[in-house]
Amino acid sequence: MYCPVCLEEVEEGRPVDWTMPEFLPVPTYRHSLDGSTLCIRIGMNGYEPTEPTFTRLELIRQRTEAMQTAEAQRLALVVEELDAGGSWAEVLTAAGVAGDGIATDELEEMVTDYRHQREE
Repeated sequence: MYCPVCLEEVEEGRPVDWTMPEFLPVPTYRHSLDGSTLCIRIGMNGYEPTEPTFTRLELIRQRTEAMQTAEAQRLALVVEELDAGGSWAEVLTAAGVAGDGIATDELEEMVTDYRHQREE
């Protein structure tokens, strides 16, 4: 099992650093290396420890979904900036692809495809 945030191995057991009030449920998993609480995320009840990911394949799926979401959000921001009159040079620099001809070409193609899909 793995912590989905830091990717460290996880084991069953009460975290050694759990000091929350008694009315909160005690987590049943901890980091294997130091026994600490799994990394914190904002959940339905506010800040709470994450639940472990049970396999590397599950972790790969989670990370891939997160990357796809981030890439879609990045592309939308790029198009918004360009549509608002932003310059390609500034967008390419902000996107981290300035000076990389292949990455620049890929981004330009993605922007074109995004705009076409938006028109449909």
